Order: sequence, then C-alpha cells, then structure tokens
Amino acid sequence: MRILGIDPGVAIVGFGLIETERSAVRMLQYGAINTSAGLPLATRLVQIEQDLTQLIRQFQPDEIAIEELFFSKNITTGIAVAHGRGVILCTAEKMGVPIYEYTPMQVKQAVVGYGKAEKEQVMEMTRRLLNLKSVPQPDDAADALAIAICHGHNGGSRLPTAALAEIRGGNRRGKARQILNLLAVWALTGLWHGASWNFVLWGLYFFVLLSIEKQIAPKLETLPFIVRNLVTMFFVLIGWVLFMNTSLSGIGSAFAAMFGGGTSFAGSGVSLQLKNSLPLLLTCLIGSSVLPRWFGFIWSGLFGMGRSDRRGAATVKKGIYLASVFLFLILLLWLCTVSLVGSTSSPSMYAQF
Repeated sequence: MRILGIDPGVAIVGFGLIETERSAVRMLQYGAINTSAGLPLATRLVQIEQDLTQLIRQFQPDEIAIEELFFSKNITTGIAVAHGRGVILCTAEKMGVPIYEYTPMQVKQAVVGYGKAEKEQVMEMTRRLLNLKSVPQPDDAADALAIAICHGHNGGSRLPTAALAEIRGGNRRGKARQILNLLAVWALTGLWHGASWNFVLWGLYFFVLLSIEKQIAPKLETLPFIVRNLVTMFFVLIGWVLFMNTSLSGIGSAFAAMFGGGTSFAGSGVSLQLKNSLPLLLTCLIGSSVLPRWFGFIWSGLFGMGRSDRRGAATVKKGIYLASVFLFLILLLWLCTVSLVGSTSSPSMYAQF
C-alpha cells in the first residue's frame, strides 16, 4: 500500500511517500511544494493544487494522510494554513484518493509513543523507522513522512508493528504495559531504599500517583500554576511521611498530627528545629518562588538600558540575569553548608535536603 503524507501549508507543503508490504515499510520519495511569498494568495493556492495533482498522478498513492489544523497563538498563520489545507482536501477528493486526518498529538503518539514528544524526537524516530541515514529535509517533508507512518500504524495498513514496538520499547506498547512497567519500577525503587514495608508503600504510593497523573494530565494543565504547585507539594509531603516512618503506627500518628487528629508536632522538637533552620527555610522559600527571576529581570533591565543596539542590550540583560540567579544559588549552597556543618546529628542523605 502506498501512503502519501502531507504537511499542509501555503509557503511550504511537505509531502512524503511510503510503501508498506507485509512487515516492511520503505520510503519512496519526499520533498516539498514551495510557493513564492510575493505572489497573491489565490495564485499560490492554484500552484499548490496543480503541483499536488501532478504528484498524485506520478506517485499513484492508495491513501492520503494529512495533519489536522492546530494553532493557538498565531491566528494569521493558522488562517493561511487553513487555506492551503482546504485546497489539498479538495484536490484529493477530485482525484478520487481517500484522505485521512490526524492531530499533531496522534502523529507523535504513533511515531514516538508519546503524544507530547518534541519535534526533534519525532524527526529522529521517523529516520529510524524508515532506515534513513539522515533526517529528511526540509522539516516539512519529515513531518509529512511522520504523518504517513501515523496513518499506516492507525489506519489499518500493514506497517511493521512488531519492529515498531521493538524500536519504541516496552513502555510504548499500550497503556496496560505502561502501567505494568510503572508498577515494577516503583516497587523496585521502594525496595532499593530499604527492606522495609514503609519503603514498599512509598514506592506503590508514587506508582498510583503517576498512573493517575498520566490519565488526567490534560485536565491538570488547565489548572492555575499556583494550584498545581500546591497540589504537588501536598502529595510530596504525604510521600515523605511514608518514607521517614519505618512502622505503620508511626505513619498513622504522623498523619493524625498533620490533619489535626492527634498529638501536635510542636512537642517533638520540631519548633526548635524550625527556629534554628529559619534562615535556610526562608532562603529556600524565596528560591522556590518567582522572586529570583524578578530580581534578575529588574537588574538586567537596569544595567541593560542605554545601549543603542538591541542585540547588545539583549546580550547584556541575559548575562546579568544569569549572573543574578547564579549568585542566589551560591548563597543557597553556602547556607546549606553552614547548616550541615553546624548540625550535631548525621541524618540520612535525603533528610539533609
């Protein structure tokens, strides 16, 4: 089966032709349709229609796969791409070739095994799947080949799914296999910290959290930044309770104290520890906020003013910003060192940070 993948556009329309037969897939041709920016939009659309018609007649594809339109910021570019995409859909229909549409996330999931993979990862996996010496150029052609592979994998054609799974690895062979791998990894991670039930519970706890997070990740990303940070720190603190208490009774007492149902932590020396570590805690609190970034931006803005060239001003601002953040990290490292040197106890590595 011949599949023609198309990455829609107006200035550049990438195309890639692959052929699948039994358990083999090979690249036949790839390239791009280029239109001049100086031409009227209508003229450029006509050129896309004519060139695509010629490609279909030359390659004789059985099916065409195209990426769905997706844009979130540059609406002007999105509208232009929509014009080109409409011409491509119309041309495929006129030529009698079945056309299938896929979202960018579907393409990434099919090629890399992860719907939020970076563009470079998709291009590299495309090269490996097609046994090419280098990544196809231009990028639009590589994207078109990835779209064709996506259709071959999802559209019922005979792509080498066994070879694809072997390249991807076990974590990308479906959700059930992914969850099984997470269970194995986190159970072993817990045992690696010590042969105690609290470490096993700690590992299983994070296994459950990660499994849930992978299912509802898109919804979590819609929450405000501060809410996501607070939720993360809440569950991290719960995990520390499991990690630091070697007995189930100790875990229960800690949870009771945390949620107001037991003895307060104040009587166990925690108040004194907080008082002695107050400078370090305040520094960590400031360092985990946006204040260091604001500090860097303010200083870079003050010292970057007065330059006539924008590139030079940008370079100075970036340098001052990085220097400000670096100095803050040096201060934090110094405070941590002073705290550890002045301590009379020698707790575990995790408890020191």
